[in-house]
Amino acid sequence: MIDISDGLASELLHICKNSKCGARIYLERMPIARETYKLAEELHLDPVTAALNGGDDHELLFTVPVDMYERVVKIGGIDVIGHITEREKGALLVTPDGSGIRLRSHIQRLFKHMRLILQQMKTIQSAADMQIAQMKKTHTNPISFRFDIRSFSSYRV
Repeated sequence: MIDISDGLASELLHICKNSKCGARIYLERMPIARETYKLAEELHLDPVTAALNGGDDHELLFTVPVDMYERVVKIGGIDVIGHITEREKGALLVTPDGSGIRLRSHIQRLFKHMRLILQQMKTIQSAADMQIAQMKKTHTNPISFRFDIRSFSSYRV
């Protein structure tokens, strides 16, 4: 059981990773609130993407053994949105036409982009350091810019 504060896709991927399994969730079974559709339309976003990646929904995601399915359904207020599969099958969102879309976490994408940005910043820093060293050889009082990787800002040295 896990809260979906980081989004349904992210939390389902956590369950899959920690349990060494795959999963299928079905688009037509996902409860997407009218407010989500309305906000997504206002922001020109896909409501399914918003539902998969939005957080702070104060809802829980959990799995139960197949033999408990009937008991869980009878409880009420619980949406059964999918099932667990073998790890090799991965985690997919199944569309109404039966095709599967691989689930990805927006947090994973964010960290990937952050790593790329940091690599680029280190390259820029290295080039700037080389220029400063060259300026020190040729000038007595160099003025330089240094890019601070920690604060993402420039300042004079």
